[in-house]
This record gives sequence, structure tokens and C-alpha cells, in this order.
Amino acid sequence: MTKTSLTDRRTRGLEAIGCQRTNGENGDALERRARDSAPYLPPECGSRAEAEQLLSEIADAARVRDLLTMRMGQITARVRTKFEPQMERCEQEIKTKSEAVEKWATANRGAEFVEGKSIETAYGVVGFRKSGWSLRLLGKETWEGVTQRIRKSRIWRKLYLRIKYEPDRRQMLTDLGKEKLSLAEAKKIGVERWQEESFYIDVK
Repeated sequence: MTKTSLTDRRTRGLEAIGCQRTNGENGDALERRARDSAPYLPPECGSRAEAEQLLSEIADAARVRDLLTMRMGQITARVRTKFEPQMERCEQEIKTKSEAVEKWATANRGAEFVEGKSIETAYGVVGFRKSGWSLRLLGKETWEGVTQRIRKSRIWRKLYLRIKYEPDRRQMLTDLGKEKLSLAEAKKIGVERWQEESFYIDVK
């Protein structure tokens, strides 16, 4: 009988569960790939000892996560440093050349945009489109000044002044705490004071 090494037996076992070796991949790499791709099975916890073991594993996973997050940030920073200058130059080029096309289109709107508000070229469509109607202030006007003028007019006040009513939840909560508002009164209003409880784990 031919002897087989531990690595060969491990590799065969991994291949038996459907994890095939790729060209140049050794047993350790195959095992890591199998572990990373294996379906995650939720653990069971039926005792204090099992809970402490799970907490230990949670702490380990949290440390690995934090290290990976730091490593990812370092890699991301290097990639950003490498590509951002080129991207900024592209953005600047797009901006300045778009402004030049807009300037030409505005100056030649009557001659070039005869049949509509846009023209199609081999590389794209340029044109003018309007947004939905909106209100804007005249000159140095402010919305506070507009509001005051509407309030002074009996007709405009009814038509164009909007008043928003909403419960003062903070004050009701304060008065419940000081017993200025009773629980019975709060129930008549349709509210009650409550606290949400959530489970937490602080790893060490």
C-alpha cells in the first residue's frame, strides 16, 4: 500500500466535499479557500461555558475585523492617492470643455437649435431642458419678508400661509417625568412613556 502524506489526505478530503485544487495551489491554500467559501452554520449556546467560549470567539473575530478594516483603509488610501489626481484632471477637463460647448450653444441657439431644444451628434446629445416650475425671490427679498406680507393681507393669509401643528414630544416626556402629566392623561392623548431594551456585547 502506498503511503500518503497528511497534506495529501487533507487535500483529498477537501476535494471530496467539492473544493477542487487549481493549478499551482497547495494544500494550505486549498484549505483556506475551502474555509472561506464554506457555508456559515449558526452556533448553538446552551450553557454559561458555551456562552463564554462564543464570547472568546466573538472577541477574536472582532479583532480580526478591526485589523482587516485598518488594512483595507490603508490599501484604499494608496489607491486613492494613485488615481485621484488623474480623476481630478478628467473632471476638470469635462467641466471646462462642457462650459465651452454650452457657451457655443447659447451663442448659436437660434441657428443650431431650430427644430427643438437639443441636437444629436456622433458623440452625444446637447441641448437645453427646463426644470419644473418653482418660486424664487426677487432681488434682495427674503422668505421672511414674503411671509410678513402674506400675514398682513387677510386674503393672502387664508390662501398662502401654511401653519404646521405637531405634538411637542419632548415637553410631554419631560412633564411625564416630573408627573406634571399623569399616565392616565397621556393615555387619553394617545401616548405612553416607554424604554426600548436591546441586548449588547462589549468585547474586551
